[in-house]
Amino acid sequence: MSAQPPLDEFVSVVVPTYKEAENIKVLIPRLVRVLEKTARKWAVVVVDDNSPDGTSQVAKELAKQYPNITVITRPRKMGEGTARIEGFNRSLEMGATILLEMDADLSHPPEKIPEMVSKIKEGYDVVIGSRYVEGGAIYGWGPRRHLTSRIANLISRKLLGFKAHDVTSAFRAYRREVLSSIGLSEIKSSGYAYVEEILFRCVKKGYKVGEVPFIFFDRRRGESKLNLGEILEFIRAHARLFREKCRRL
Repeated sequence: MSAQPPLDEFVSVVVPTYKEAENIKVLIPRLVRVLEKTARKWAVVVVDDNSPDGTSQVAKELAKQYPNITVITRPRKMGEGTARIEGFNRSLEMGATILLEMDADLSHPPEKIPEMVSKIKEGYDVVIGSRYVEGGAIYGWGPRRHLTSRIANLISRKLLGFKAHDVTSAFRAYRREVLSSIGLSEIKSSGYAYVEEILFRCVKKGYKVGEVPFIFFDRRRGESKLNLGEILEFIRAHARLFREKCRRL
């Protein structure tokens, strides 16, 4: 199902935010520098869940400096997964041909975007920024967080049949046709489990998935969004997707 994207690609990066005012000040200029060298046309779509620290206002000020920045402010905290989907929908409306998603906490290096875009142009449909392939690494996590991530990846790979090594990574690139065809409105996960569900939909459609290594640095500012509620949603989502997989067998 692979097809080469047009040479005159339009790269859009979706960045969901919640209480990331300090980080977004650093991230946006880095993104702009990379994207200006990567694509003839580009955009950054920030989707903020009405952060109490003023993240949305900071992003809007940056948008005055960089006209290619679009800021969507939602009325309340509605979940990272739905924020990413809203950003994708806006990017598709804008005409983006290659769409990326990344976290705002500086753990995903914008400097890897050219490599991810190049891999899409080679013929891959989905490209995952991977911490668990050769050349990838994680810095700043304690043993408990490492174990949690490894277990989550193992559960996803075994239950849902994924071949990729880092299926919980939220640093990804997609061809336009992929996101247009998998039914974004049908994705039910609103939190972290979204990344596994969207990959499940991509694999179900037979899309070609590749990985590029990157070095993950844990956030230095702000607070992690991972909590008990996210873990429970992860379990429920995997049970639901596993049942769906079994019905197809």
